[in-house]
Amino acid sequence: SLVFRPKFIISGFNHTFGAAKQGTPSFLRANQSKYNYVYKETDAVKMDGEIISSSLIRSKLEIGDVIGANKMLGYEFSISGEVIKGNQLGRTIGFPTANIHYPDEKVKIPYGVYSSVVTVENERYSGILNYGIKPTFNNECKPVAEVHIIGFNKDIYGADIKISISDKIRDEKKFASLDELKQQIQRDIKRC
Repeated sequence: SLVFRPKFIISGFNHTFGAAKQGTPSFLRANQSKYNYVYKETDAVKMDGEIISSSLIRSKLEIGDVIGANKMLGYEFSISGEVIKGNQLGRTIGFPTANIHYPDEKVKIPYGVYSSVVTVENERYSGILNYGIKPTFNNECKPVAEVHIIGFNKDIYGADIKISISDKIRDEKKFASLDELKQQIQRDIKRC
């Protein structure tokens, strides 16, 4: 049988492991001689007075603080997927969108409109992402991720795309008319 005998172990200052998370940095430090390994504990990394952690990054994304989360990540939070057919209402008002399923395993951002960068076939384009239930169009049952790729007009159904989310522009809201929605989308695009 395979026996794991590490010679060197590195963990974060608050790392836990094992049953009921009883394995801690103190445990690893105390057992170096017994199990013949060297242990190194990494210090907390702070940004803007906060200790960077996956929990903090998730909580920032969950409240829509994409800029704060991205700063801590060191890259832009992104979602990826295959472009699927939506209800094609965006194209009828002059703003066609590429729709993807928001991956179940990803942190859910609040419903809203986000500036983004969309990677299609290794090319990057500015985009405006709407994630939500599209209340102006009689509400979707399940949230939809749809991105208008600015200046892009190719058929990419079935293609895999990556949407890197830069900033939250505004909350999703219901508009009284399609004209009001179109005007808002134009303002959102200018902001992106």
